[in-house]
Amino acid sequence: MFNIFKKINNKESLTGKDKSKKDVELKTAAVVVMVNMAYADTDFSDEERGYIKQLLQKDFSLTAKEVKDIIEEAENFIKEDTNKWRYINKINREYSNAYKEELLLKLWKLIYRDDKLDKYEDSLMHSIVKMLHIPHKKMIELKVKAMKKEK
Repeated sequence: MFNIFKKINNKESLTGKDKSKKDVELKTAAVVVMVNMAYADTDFSDEERGYIKQLLQKDFSLTAKEVKDIIEEAENFIKEDTNKWRYINKINREYSNAYKEELLLKLWKLIYRDDKLDKYEDSLMHSIVKMLHIPHKKMIELKVKAMKKEK
């Protein structure tokens, strides 16, 4: 899965296979969580898709073609795999609290791309926050921050 990340990391990796494998797994986890959130309300809108593309190009320095392929892979994976939570667990184990909070802020911004909070998006976000062991107060703080920046 996510062969593009593997190809990119193989080109860039100078520090060994373990670090490269870890990078691939963490990037994969982040993309799966973002695409899963986009589908939470059953409508992966053009605004949400554009936002994820922008994040992937910026955060991972990917080309438009690589981003398109990664999003398609994530969509197929989400439709087929029943154990999406392993990606949240991976993020929880491997990422710092600062990165987790950054990811949550991006998820809130993704949710508000269509200017509304669907009950399924809200439910999924609460589940993710609990699994990442982020305090509820911090979740609300990030939500408010995302809402202010989007308007």
